Amino acid sequence: MVLYYTNDDSAKVAIPVAIRTRGNFRRLHGNCEYLPLMIYFPKTGEHLGTVFKEQKKMKLVMPCRDEKYVVREWLAYKIYNLVTPHSFKARLVKVTMADKKNKSSAPLFMGYCWKKKSKWRKEMG
Repeated sequence: MVLYYTNDDSAKVAIPVAIRTRGNFRRLHGNCEYLPLMIYFPKTGEHLGTVFKEQKKMKLVMPCRDEKYVVREWLAYKIYNLVTPHSFKARLVKVTMADKKNKSSAPLFMGYCWKKKSKWRKEMG
C-alpha cells in the first residue's frame, strides 16, 4: 500500500505503508461502508523527512454512515484541545481510496487521524 499526501510546496509525496482494519463496532458487517484503519509506517525511509517522521503507526477514522459525523467528531477533539492540553490532537484529512488493480476509486471524503496514545502520553508528561 502507498499513502500519498500533498506537502507544503503542493508536491505529491508517496510513502509505502502497511494497513490493517481496526475497531469493533465499525468492523461489523453492515455497520460502516469504510472500515477504520491502522496505518503502519516503515522504520526507515523517506517518510522520516515528512510530517509523519515520528509516526510508527496512526489511526485513520473514516465515515461510517455520513461524512458530517466524522467532521463533528473531529470538531469535538478540537474543542477539547481548547479545554485541556491533555487531549488528542486529531487532524482532519481528505481521503480517496483507489484500487490500482481494478483501476477504480471511491469518491473523495473526509476523515481524521491521530497519533498512537502512548506517543501523546510521553509528550503530555
